[in-house]
Amino acid sequence: MKLLAVLWLLVSPASAGEKEPPYFSPEEIEAMAPEQCRGMVEIPAGPFTFGDTFAQKYPKRLSKLLRSRAKPVTTATTGAFLMDKCKVTKRQLVATLIMGSGKNGGEMEDPGWDYRPAYGWPLKYAEAYCKYLGKRLPTEEEWEKAARGGTSTVYYWGDDYRDMQFYEQTPKNYVFVLITKPVAEKRPNPYGLYDMLGNVTEITTGECWKGGVISMGGEYFSSVGRCQLPPEGRANSSGWRCVKDIVSTGTAKGN
Repeated sequence: MKLLAVLWLLVSPASAGEKEPPYFSPEEIEAMAPEQCRGMVEIPAGPFTFGDTFAQKYPKRLSKLLRSRAKPVTTATTGAFLMDKCKVTKRQLVATLIMGSGKNGGEMEDPGWDYRPAYGWPLKYAEAYCKYLGKRLPTEEEWEKAARGGTSTVYYWGDDYRDMQFYEQTPKNYVFVLITKPVAEKRPNPYGLYDMLGNVTEITTGECWKGGVISMGGEYFSSVGRCQLPPEGRANSSGWRCVKDIVSTGTAKGN
């Protein structure tokens, strides 16, 4: 299957709707997420703590490489928006691949396509996926505000990383094999968002990845995460979740 065919299909829902099955509507793809992941969370407008609070509090614990990625702590402001409760899952991803390849929808029953996060796809695919659902990718500022959950501590649960076991899928130390876990198995952050700092990192606009990954020691999963541009056309090993703008009438729309 060609990636370009999938991208064309996702950005052309009207054309897709004229095709014979297999075809999944945006609503059907949304419903493929675990029940606790369905729907979106409203992130309020206003200022928030923006920057690397981990680097500020524990500068000696960071390697030279991580220090070079740290952002000074400041205050930023965003408008209100809606964000998906969970990362896009492999099950949702494979539904779009089936649409693009014309394979039988029964292949969705393959147990290999489950509720673990999809990751490692080019930015343009993540953008097209969100657009098909009437959404978009978050900016770096929007993602970090959502990840903090209204807090200004190093982690959204406080300053002690050892409590991460209750909130994020992460080992206590570095490992070199990326074995992801199903989404929404741990507690959500104060905004009701799951896996913001663990499992896999997440891509934002401009290809800036944020958050933590299950192969990395959880101590370094500060609410700001890290930001570095990946190789052109790739998204490191990042997954993604989508957002919507909130308009003045009280309804939401995607870009």
